[in-house]
Amino acid sequence: MAIKNSLTFLAGLALFMLMSDAGAWTLVYANDATGKLTYGNLIALREAAKQGANIKVSLNDSSVMPCQELAIGTDYVTCMYTTGISTDYVFPGTTFGFADDAYYGYYMLNTKGQVAVSRWSVGEHVDKGKTLFTRAIKWFVE
Repeated sequence: MAIKNSLTFLAGLALFMLMSDAGAWTLVYANDATGKLTYGNLIALREAAKQGANIKVSLNDSSVMPCQELAIGTDYVTCMYTTGISTDYVFPGTTFGFADDAYYGYYMLNTKGQVAVSRWSVGEHVDKGKTLFTRAIKWFVE
């Protein structure tokens, strides 16, 4: 019990320190593609989410998205992002703009490295498929 209280206190202290510098984004947690912790503390991320902190996730340092909804479990945090739209922009120097056959992308990412994507046609509400894969994910708190 004393260890749990100590961990909760440390997580709370870390959260206070993170939130005291409003406007700054701080890496709080990172996992590899297998869900293994590579940086930070899940308790601190969970406490930040419970306190209503703004949280963003980064996939392999190639995209960053704000979490619009969070699910908080005892051993995970899940981020939902529902305003993605397909683009033709992939890498610098290639095409830039929206895809000709644009679709909305709905994303769920969790601290176990799982990413679920559901794609739907713009204007037609046609299911364009779903995928589930794993990625390294970084979790940032404002």
